Order: sequence, then C-alpha cells, then structure tokens
Amino acid sequence: MKQKKEMKRNGTNITELSEMIRIILLLLFLLPVAGYSAGNDDFVRGRALYSQKKFSAAEELLKKSIAASPLNPEAHFILGNIFFLNALYTDADRSYQRAIDLKTEASYYNAYAALKLKQNLPEVAEQLYLKSVRIDPSKYHAYEKLAFIYIESKKFEQASAMLKKVIEINSAHPDKEIINEMIQRLSKAPAQQADTASAVSDAGKTSGTGSGQKSSGTNSEQHSSGQKNSSKPLVFDIDLDKVGKSKEMDSKMEESITEIEIDLELVD
Repeated sequence: MKQKKEMKRNGTNITELSEMIRIILLLLFLLPVAGYSAGNDDFVRGRALYSQKKFSAAEELLKKSIAASPLNPEAHFILGNIFFLNALYTDADRSYQRAIDLKTEASYYNAYAALKLKQNLPEVAEQLYLKSVRIDPSKYHAYEKLAFIYIESKKFEQASAMLKKVIEINSAHPDKEIINEMIQRLSKAPAQQADTASAVSDAGKTSGTGSGQKSSGTNSEQHSSGQKNSSKPLVFDIDLDKVGKSKEMDSKMEESITEIEIDLELVD
C-alpha cells in the first residue's frame, strides 16, 4: 500500500514537472515571436516613412526593428540607404554588408556598388554590379553602370557589350538613341586606341603597350589622378574627341554616381 502511494506521488511529480517544462518551452517560443512582432511593426512603419522620405523618423524605427529582429535583411538594407543619403558611408557600408550576408538580392548589390562608386572605388563597384546581374540578369540599370565604369577605364569593348545588353533587355529605353550612338562610337575605339598607343610608344613615352591596351607609367598615372595639363596622354584626347560621350551621356553618367534612387529601390 505504501509502495502504491509512493508510485502515485512520483507519477504526480513527473506530471507536474512535464507541465512545467511545457510551459517553459512555450514561453521560450513566444518571447522571440513577441520580439519579432514588435520589430516587424517598427520595420513596416519605418519602411513607410522611408518611402515618404522622412528619413530621420524612419532611421529610428529601423534601428528599433533591427534591435528586436536583427535577421531582417531589408531593414539593414533600407537603413543602409538612409546612411548613404546622409553621406554616412561607413555606416552604410556596414548595413549593406549585413543585408547581403543575410540575403542574396540583386538590389542590395546594386546599392552597395553605388556606394563604392561614390567612394571612388570603381573596381569594387564593378565586381558588385557583376554579382548583381548574375543574380538577376533582367536589371538593365546594373549593365548601364558597368558600361560607364568600363568607359572610364577605357575598356571600350566591354562597355559596348554592356550597352548592347541594356537595349536587349529594355528595347523601349528612353535613352535608346543615345545608347546606340555610344555603341557606334565605342566600336571604333579599339583601333584608334591602338594607333595612339603605338605612336606614343615610338616616341618613348610608354612601355610595352599593345593593341587595345591602355598606356602605362606616368601618362596613365596622370590620367587616373585627374591632372589636366598640356602633356596629358593622347589616349585621353582620343577618348574625349573621337570616342567622347555626348553631353547627354556625360549627364547620365554623373547621375549614375550621384543619383541613387534606382539603386536604393525597395524590395517587395
């Protein structure tokens, strides 16, 4: 009889312990959900304020959202956009990198690349745009930016290929006429550049540049540093006079670096 009572008491204890464990597990599950719900509410409101260009208010809500729910990639992305727009480039870099770590999204790479262009890091921007088009080949804006990067670095064949891709993807592009004009000009660039490089080589002003390659040494250093003087390299003159961008393309290229509304698009 005593043994039966003991077994019954032990059974009750086990039942009570099981119930306590169940309650604890339920609370552990609900606490993150509650935190996510609050963070998600802040995120939705912050995103709405961002769309309304109320950046300061949006920033505060997005920071709260990330504190409650740090694994939301879009919250990091939009916060990065706000930092970018406020010229807080280090903070923007950190936010974009976090967004990309959490999700492989073409728009994230586009925005990150635009930041690198703003920081005068075209080589880094190039790689980010290339990743973007591999993720989503339909985003012709990334091909435009790549074309501008290649034009500036005198990679005219690659630039032409990128511009052709823009027209292929968007045959109704508003700047189609200008882009086609650029493609025609760029198609003549390699031969002109080779002739110029050869002439400069003969004059002893360059070392070992071949067909289709840009000159090296002092001349290229002067060009990359943006120096403007009477001894600027002939390739630079050819670039402007024979392959030079129209005023419309000059304007569009400037916009590609300073205007980032396309790159900072929201992701549905």
